[in-house]
Amino acid sequence: MKYFFYFLFLIGSLYSCSPTETPSEKTTIEPIDHFTLDSTLHLDDRFKSIQLIDSPEQTPILHLMDNAQTYCRINLNNGKTDTSFNTQKLLGKLKAFTAITNDSVVFFTQDNRGILWSNNNILKPFFEFNISDFIAYTKGKQIQITPFVESSPTILDPIRVINHHLYIPNQLGPPPNGENALRLNDNTLSDELKRQEKIRTDREYNRATNDLANYINDQIAYFDVLLVNDSVQQIVNDFGNIPESYFGMGQETYLPLGYWKSSTLGPNNSFVVAYFKAHEITVYNTEGTKQKEVHVPSRYIKSFSTLKLAEFQEKFQERIVTEPIYGGIYFDPYRNLYYRVAVHRQPFYKDEARGLKNTEKDRNWSLMVMNADFELLEEYSFPPNTYMWTSMFVGSKGLYIKRLKATDNCTVFDIFDLSPETHAQH
Repeated sequence: MKYFFYFLFLIGSLYSCSPTETPSEKTTIEPIDHFTLDSTLHLDDRFKSIQLIDSPEQTPILHLMDNAQTYCRINLNNGKTDTSFNTQKLLGKLKAFTAITNDSVVFFTQDNRGILWSNNNILKPFFEFNISDFIAYTKGKQIQITPFVESSPTILDPIRVINHHLYIPNQLGPPPNGENALRLNDNTLSDELKRQEKIRTDREYNRATNDLANYINDQIAYFDVLLVNDSVQQIVNDFGNIPESYFGMGQETYLPLGYWKSSTLGPNNSFVVAYFKAHEITVYNTEGTKQKEVHVPSRYIKSFSTLKLAEFQEKFQERIVTEPIYGGIYFDPYRNLYYRVAVHRQPFYKDEARGLKNTEKDRNWSLMVMNADFELLEEYSFPPNTYMWTSMFVGSKGLYIKRLKATDNCTVFDIFDLSPETHAQH
């Protein structure tokens, strides 16, 4: 089920202007190097996914896809591209992709197919399934899950394939009412199916409105799907819940975009999950057992504001460009560190006469640096209009962050060394 605010996700919500919750002193850091992509690549400004496959036996390969669905396979040592093609022309509209090895990538299509790319552009079916197959009984209740959400932050919370298991992020949050749900549904739905969908979504909307806390508590963050002989077999596990800090909001309020989350793989393939509007960071093993939860607030984020469901249409657009929000969380296996993005609060600005308002590119943000025990070591502040804080990845040299603007028509990542030795120098 597509939630009405998801469709607006990152375009309006990820950035903004000057923070009002600001420590008296800011700590900044300069890049140690930069990485320039092949000049023959013509990518749009936004990336749908970035994944690095790096091992001692192989050349580090960067797999990335922009929003125009151009997939590239790039040698991280020299920036050269050995593969680049538009996936939409070959496969149709995609929802996500995940790199399994340097030579093996699975593309997840709009019509719920998995297509395996390997060995120099050979495409073959990997598995197929229908969303209707993904009905799970959780906590004694039957729930519908919606995998591969097109507008979900796949760049921050990707689908993962680990040891013949497919780990699928689930949509979370309050549902739309029936009318809003129909506007987001496929236009090919028959009148009868539209009628049934409106009844179902109205029922869910009323349940959320009357008892939001319990509605949220029923939701599951991830589904573990077993793959046998390259086909979906069954959901073998589900795990992950909305943070407990969300439950003090009252029955009719929720946090705009608060149900989005980011994840990274920590040591031993542990799942490290962080919600966009929670200070908590939660660690699960691959069996879905919670191992620990820690409270690590940003120096720049003191509080979050809620909205009533009835206020959504009126207030949401303003909130997504003013409210603070956490972004991606990343594990650095080379330095045994964690990084987490924090986007700062800003005043709302709108000049209707001149057609000006807060934009996605002018928001201050910072990068939290934590040790393996999630103790905050430092938090570096970054200026607006400089970097895309949703487009970064960890390599052996450090954290690669995409510059907002191209240099000589080339996409450039600045590289930051965030090791403890670097901290000691500041």
